[in-house]
Amino acid sequence: MLEKYIGKQSNQLNARAAQPDTQFHVASVRKSYIGFAVAYAVYYGYIKSIDDFVLTYLPDLDVEPWKPVTIRHLLTHTHGLSEKEGKVVREFQVGRELDI
Repeated sequence: MLEKYIGKQSNQLNARAAQPDTQFHVASVRKSYIGFAVAYAVYYGYIKSIDDFVLTYLPDLDVEPWKPVTIRHLLTHTHGLSEKEGKVVREFQVGRELDI
């Protein structure tokens, strides 16, 4: 066996042991992986620029909410999109941060 799972899914006494299907909430750590993946895609020419529109690469998306969104907007969380009732909707203007 090449894999071994050690530990539990939480600090509770009856917590399930870590298994191959265990999912952990990694929060902001995923930003590092996504940033690396995009840098890799740009370096190897899969993506021309992070300033390209998302629809250039994913033309099957619902055009209206995605039309002004670039890859940079996705990376900087300034896309302004949200999901409501299974549909992508504009929550705030693209290129801006959500005012809280």
